Amino acid sequence: MSEINFGIDDRCINEIQVASMHKLIRRAKQAHFTDVRLRINGEYEFHEADWLKHFVELSLPRVRVHPKSDGLLIIAASGKGRYMTWRERIAYWLLGNKTEMFP
Repeated sequence: MSEINFGIDDRCINEIQVASMHKLIRRAKQAHFTDVRLRINGEYEFHEADWLKHFVELSLPRVRVHPKSDGLLIIAASGKGRYMTWRERIAYWLLGNKTEMFP
């Protein structure tokens, strides 16, 4: 399964909207079924929205690395984990034990 990314420019959203998004996602994760009601041009539309449960905040570390006796364990923001390959271990070491690269 491939990862799909969506983003929003921080100049297009304020703190109140960010807090609202956090609340919406937190509430969706607690629900069994989730629907969203949109009001577009005065008319309401309902959409199935169980996908809201799978949102992760990208400003958080996307990957955590835990040293184990048999290698370096990578745990993604989604909670899935696996051990680093030799190439990844070399890149991790060359980057000063950092998992993110910024321009």
